[in-house]
Amino acid sequence: MSTRSWLASLPGLLLVASCGARSPVAPESHPFQSLPSGLSLTASASGTDGALTATCRLLWTLDLKREISRTPDLVVYGGNFGGESFRSVVGSDQSGVAFDLDVFGEIEVSLTTATGAIAIRIPVNERSEQRFSREQAHFNGPLNADGTRTGTWNCAPLDISEGHPDTTLTVPGTWQVRALTQ
Repeated sequence: MSTRSWLASLPGLLLVASCGARSPVAPESHPFQSLPSGLSLTASASGTDGALTATCRLLWTLDLKREISRTPDLVVYGGNFGGESFRSVVGSDQSGVAFDLDVFGEIEVSLTTATGAIAIRIPVNERSEQRFSREQAHFNGPLNADGTRTGTWNCAPLDISEGHPDTTLTVPGTWQVRALTQ
């Protein structure tokens, strides 16, 4: 076989060899390969212990700036979050305390490629002395049919013992993450 005819058959050999290659991840088994760079997290919680009523709200924007790691099963993003964390505690006499905090920090969001579920991690909240912030360190939720992710959380006290104390009442709530519209 001449060099010229061997080179001419090379593309055909490569095509045959590539047809037998298997992809390490079948796309149909891992359909969720990325998240939008902008997400919105909204959360609410409220409840009473008979003497006090607590109401909480989170309105955050998540800005995913970089991909930290990628495996066939998991994509991890890094970025920042910012927005509002609100808590009020009111007694039966309608006196109480309310805090509306502006929050900002680093965030890590993991996407499970097979299911679309996400896990949000806020490192600074993991180390907080206040239960209010520690309860906002992790949000894990599945992908819903409407494209949102949802879950439950607890709004814990700010651990303030002076004035109108906020040390005892933790209330359950729900959260939702959706893509920001551009």
